[in-house]
Parts: sequence; structure tokens; C-alpha cells
Amino acid sequence: MADVNDLARSLYARGKDPIDWAVSLVVAQIDARDSVVSARLEIPGAYPGYLLDLDDESVARRIIGALLDAGWTAPTPKGN
Repeated sequence: MADVNDLARSLYARGKDPIDWAVSLVVAQIDARDSVVSARLEIPGAYPGYLLDLDDESVARRIIGALLDAGWTAPTPKGN
């Protein structure tokens, strides 16, 4: 877990499970995206400060990053 950010590191030190932390980050990413997308459907200029990309691939990369920071490792392909 060398890439863990300072906030996550402090939570781990207090006994918070790394995967629980990652799950909370994933939920926050999905909730934020849903809120921004919904608001921008009604008012295109809504959430002007939310500058993160909203496309599926960008959100997926942030989710994978949260899981990797939590210590998750991708499964090895079969045959390796």
C-alpha cells in the first residue's frame, strides 16, 4: 500500500479497514457523478467547480485507484 494517501493512512491507523475505506470512496464518486449529471441535465452550468471528468472511463479509473490504494490487487489472468 505504498500509494495510500495521508487521509487513508490515518484512517487505517485508527483501525478502519482499507477495503471499507475504498468502498466509501467509490460510493462518493458514484454519488457525486450522479448529482452533477442530474443537475447539469436541468441547468447546464450547475456545479461549475466540479471539474473532474464524468465519462464512464474516468470514473472507473478513479474507482480502481481507490481500490488499489486500499491494497486490492487485480487478479492474474488465467494461465499465468
